[in-house]
Amino acid sequence: MKMKVINDNGFKSVIATEKIKLGETIVSLPQKFKGTRDRYSIQVSHNLHVDCSDHIIGSINHNCDPSASVKHMRIIAWKCIEPGEEVTIDYRKTESHLSEYFKCSCCNELMEW
Repeated sequence: MKMKVINDNGFKSVIATEKIKLGETIVSLPQKFKGTRDRYSIQVSHNLHVDCSDHIIGSINHNCDPSASVKHMRIIAWKCIEPGEEVTIDYRKTESHLSEYFKCSCCNELMEW
């Protein structure tokens, strides 16, 4: 796997450990489905969510200008990601509603849909 979880003062994030090319599959979503959302799940259809609570994907943070996206049950590099750079996705593209509101660290807006 070309990424790892780091813990910085209690805040988890996922960083690349090797160069990840544009369009490359970074990781596949686990095949662990549930009907409810939580802060670690990824929505894949109307009432279907992938439980990522015990998977590295559960630590991938939101960014309004993400380095990756969710496509066909995979996390795909949206741009070239260098070692040490954070792997992020845009939660607005995957979730119809959030389980918990949060203040976005990149745009400073409250994310509350």
